[in-house]
Amino acid sequence: QEQREMHRFIICSASQDGKVLFWSMANKLTEPLANYEIQNKRHCIVGVQAMSFMRPPLGIGSSAGKRDRCTPGLDNLMLLGVESGDVYRTKPGVTSAVRQVIPSSSSVPAAVVPQTASSVLEVDYYEAHRGPVNAVDCSPYFRNLFLTASSDGSLKLFSTLERTPLALLEPSVES
Repeated sequence: QEQREMHRFIICSASQDGKVLFWSMANKLTEPLANYEIQNKRHCIVGVQAMSFMRPPLGIGSSAGKRDRCTPGLDNLMLLGVESGDVYRTKPGVTSAVRQVIPSSSSVPAAVVPQTASSVLEVDYYEAHRGPVNAVDCSPYFRNLFLTASSDGSLKLFSTLERTPLALLEPSVES
């Protein structure tokens, strides 16, 4: 892995135009390393509202203050909440693009070969909310659990192993 601080990190951005882009400081953020489109079941592009990467769980005896050190890797699952209320799970697989930019054996970055055309990111679907998904976050303690929040007022607790939520919290009729 690259030892210089400015070349060590990959930045991931998502937007309302349905694009998920991966960036690197190795090419001074001039062009994305990888460029993906998010499509729904009808093959229409949907805007991304929320994004989270699955983190490795904290070990027994570790403190919550060390959570910052458990950063997601490029091979971790990525969870997306979109404007249609759908929740997606995907694995972008940008490791090969990163290895072209940040060689492990050299201190000088190789020529950047960005992916100019968008490719469609294959996704798995979870049960949708009735409104846009505003937040997605993964549990720091349980590997397969994540929570989604929607503008319809509902919260859903999911396991990555099941398409339906483990728990659903909705506002009462009186509120």
